[in-house]
Amino acid sequence: MKLWLTLIMCACINCATQTDKNDNEKNTTLKQVQEIEKNEKTHKTNYTKIGDSIGLIVLKDNYCEKDTIKIYNEDGSLWYKFTYYYDDSDGKFDYPNDEFQPRGFKPDYFVLAMEVVIEDKYGYQVFVNKKIDLKKRIKKETFLQFLTWEEYVLKAFAVRFNNAKNPIHKTSEDESETIIYKQDNFYHPVKVKDEWLQIKWGEENNWSYGWIKWREENRLLIEIYLFA
Repeated sequence: MKLWLTLIMCACINCATQTDKNDNEKNTTLKQVQEIEKNEKTHKTNYTKIGDSIGLIVLKDNYCEKDTIKIYNEDGSLWYKFTYYYDDSDGKFDYPNDEFQPRGFKPDYFVLAMEVVIEDKYGYQVFVNKKIDLKKRIKKETFLQFLTWEEYVLKAFAVRFNNAKNPIHKTSEDESETIIYKQDNFYHPVKVKDEWLQIKWGEENNWSYGWIKWREENRLLIEIYLFA
């Protein structure tokens, strides 16, 4: 009888311990999910604000193997440098920097897009990480190009937008008739008119056209996709 009571008590203790462990794991997982969602929300909020920048720095097509991106502190000391030409046989970028999180950066595709705060005779002050409001400086180079926001939007392959809040209009007027949105289409930028962006969708020789708003005061209302 004592043996049975002992076994039952052990089983209960183990069960309670496992339950506490499971509850702790659930709480930890929930906290992790909440933290990720909070970070994503902050990131999205920061990167939809464009009123604090006058344009962007991007790579020119003439960027080549001898060119190096150099980013400096305000005192002129080197903060970070990298090149797009590196040995990626291990699948890793050879110049990691967790703080370097500009609007656009894809080493495999030679993509760079840094928002410019100020342009002067020495170069540009740029956001290297808007999430933490980190600004640095970069010099003017022959392989770098300054684009206004309008020019940058028009370089995109396609744009994405919230049709419920930003419907497609037939003309660049709020009162104009709206057009049915089809989720499977690619919407390509055509031209900018103030806060309005003309887009097209469909196929060659049979394009459909409409207008959406690409910005509202200092907020970007579209997601920009440089590639298909």
